[in-house]
Amino acid sequence: MQPVIARVDDALFGCLVFGIIKDKEWSDARRCDYTGQYFCSACHWGSSAVVPARVVHNWDLATYPVSQASLQQLRVTARRPLINLEKLNPRLFSLVHELNLVRRLRQGSPACAGTCWCAGERRRTTCCGRTSTRHTWSTRSTCTVCR
Repeated sequence: MQPVIARVDDALFGCLVFGIIKDKEWSDARRCDYTGQYFCSACHWGSSAVVPARVVHNWDLATYPVSQASLQQLRVTARRPLINLEKLNPRLFSLVHELNLVRRLRQGSPACAGTCWCAGERRRTTCCGRTSTRHTWSTRSTCTVCR
């Protein structure tokens, strides 16, 4: 029965030093809300961030505890228009009045037609293929609608 528990533990822990955590108490492990995995205190400092899935599915703009690796990934992608709200949750526009207003403004603006986001710079080109359309949103843009 012990090897089964070890395999379950391995799947739950996201940090590379999970062997150290197994020797400690379960209360020392910290859960990352972004990945759902547990981390040691060296990999999870208690930092918090807005989780994109919670924004898309529940319009939850609160911050939640995330690991350092997840925090870094969320910071890097926060300004990139990667979320297609029209596909993921089209009902959100009928529930959040401000979001629907911004969507209508974006649909009427020719500046939102095809903007490339390379290295944090906004240029009208298709140099890397990561173009923003009227339907894609970044985590930061969705959060600033109601703040």
